Amino acid sequence: MKGIEDKLSHQFQARKQVQQKDQYQEGYKQEVLEVMQQPSEETQYKQLFKQSLLAQLGISDEKDSSKEAKKEAEARNTSRERAACGQNEGIRTKAFL
Repeated sequence: MKGIEDKLSHQFQARKQVQQKDQYQEGYKQEVLEVMQQPSEETQYKQLFKQSLLAQLGISDEKDSSKEAKKEAEARNTSRERAACGQNEGIRTKAFL
């Protein structure tokens, strides 16, 4: 009877140690992942420097999607107008020949 109790006690202790080891490894893994996801000190410094420089120049670093969309639309319209002008000039040139 004593042998069975010792064996069960040993198995319980072994499981407990494995469980503790797994918990430690999982916690360590989470810590490593959190550290890896954080930007490096150099990246943070560069970002702060950029923001500081832009602030000194009075430039906003925020990207306004409506402004970007407007610029893209203007660029497309300009390229269309240039293409249309080029086509019209080609027609005029042929007419003069």
